[in-house]
Amino acid sequence: MKIAELKPKQEQLLMAMLSEPSFEEAVRKAGIARTTAFRYKKDPIFMDEFRKLKKEMIETTTAKLQLASNTAVQSLFEVSQSSKSDLARVQASKTILEFAYKGYELEDLAERLRRLESDDNNHYID
Repeated sequence: MKIAELKPKQEQLLMAMLSEPSFEEAVRKAGIARTTAFRYKKDPIFMDEFRKLKKEMIETTTAKLQLASNTAVQSLFEVSQSSKSDLARVQASKTILEFAYKGYELEDLAERLRRLESDDNNHYID
């Protein structure tokens, strides 16, 4: 895969950084010298490409989680309604409430940010 204007070794490090748990392991997997890897990390084009690919990876993961969330919520709801274990019912109910509130908070923050950005854009129109 050709990525931006990166050299093959940069591409190898980039892919390793996305798949390995630490930078040191990514350097080993890419088969390059540590000093070279740190030089690559100082390259703005390399880091822009890393951020872009990481964002795409997170967006894909988020989409998969969202697809599975309906089933997960239904399972939690069923446990909260029908489990013979009080602990399981309480834990399922608590989980549903926590995520419901967190979802509301995130939607609220996103709306506030949209308004701020809209206001900011309106102030700087020529």
